[in-house]
Amino acid sequence: MRVDLLPRDGQFYRANMHTHSTLSDGEYTPEELKAHYKGEGYSVLALTEHGKYYDLRAELDDEDFITLPAYEANLNRDYDHTPFPALQKGPSLAPHQAETVHLNMFAIDPDKTTCEPDISDIKEKHSIENINEMIRRGKEAGFIVSYNHPHWSLNTASTYNNLEGLDAIEVINGACNRSSALDFAPHVMREMAWNGKRLVAVGGDDTHRPKHLFQGWTMFKAPELSHKAIIEALQKGNCYASSGPEIKELYVEDGVVHIKTSEAQGIYLATAGRRKASNLVAYDSDERVTEAEFLLDENDVFFHIIVKDMYGRPAATRIYYLDEADFGIPPKPAEETK
Repeated sequence: MRVDLLPRDGQFYRANMHTHSTLSDGEYTPEELKAHYKGEGYSVLALTEHGKYYDLRAELDDEDFITLPAYEANLNRDYDHTPFPALQKGPSLAPHQAETVHLNMFAIDPDKTTCEPDISDIKEKHSIENINEMIRRGKEAGFIVSYNHPHWSLNTASTYNNLEGLDAIEVINGACNRSSALDFAPHVMREMAWNGKRLVAVGGDDTHRPKHLFQGWTMFKAPELSHKAIIEALQKGNCYASSGPEIKELYVEDGVVHIKTSEAQGIYLATAGRRKASNLVAYDSDERVTEAEFLLDENDVFFHIIVKDMYGRPAATRIYYLDEADFGIPPKPAEETK
């Protein structure tokens, strides 16, 4: 039996899921951003302005390009809250040393959602309770909630493992990763999975300036280019995050993961434990890999795929759990007893 992890039907649409324009602190107007991204082959742009919800579908959408009404919420004004107290010098923090939490909110039905929920009473009070309240209010208002750039935010496990109600995690933040190589965060997604969080993996540029363009994106597999189809693909996890490689096909048949990709230096399988597998090229080789097969084990609990191209740029799937479907994993033979 074949289980498609990315739908067999439909087509891929490239999306930037994290963008700031001159409506907040970006350097490009929304119209300029559309021109840049559409010119580079993108089909979807989420305008995630800081603290303010915008719906620009009427102004920007056409038959080949759509925008996702959205915004970015944050709690980040408490400069007495730091993830590294042992290193702190003096009684107060510089702003860039204070922990923050940023969440992208994507409207499920923008015909019903007209504004962002009010968080003025909790915005400057950094606590797990208030972060979870921000998530709750977003979901109650009709948004999909995505957790952004954990490393740039200085988040530790004590923060992200206690967040409740999230739908997705920004595994690739293009702007942060370009500047520091830190915000490629599949291990955060894995640790959250160990703690019961089931999240879709997305990527975005976090565009503010020209150097942030085209650094990280999400590839959606959907039956058509429409707001409804892309949002449903996001909700179902029919997507992956990338900063370079393409994942062209991904399915499981008779307990074996099959994957086809663009040219890569390595395709990697990771599970909930230490069991892992890969298909790699030698470092001094001109060869490329474009496919792999990995046998699942009934004790894996979950698995996910990472691909790295010849420049080391990664792509990452969401985590797939063995209880999601019958993957046809053959049981291990019982041990003989005497």
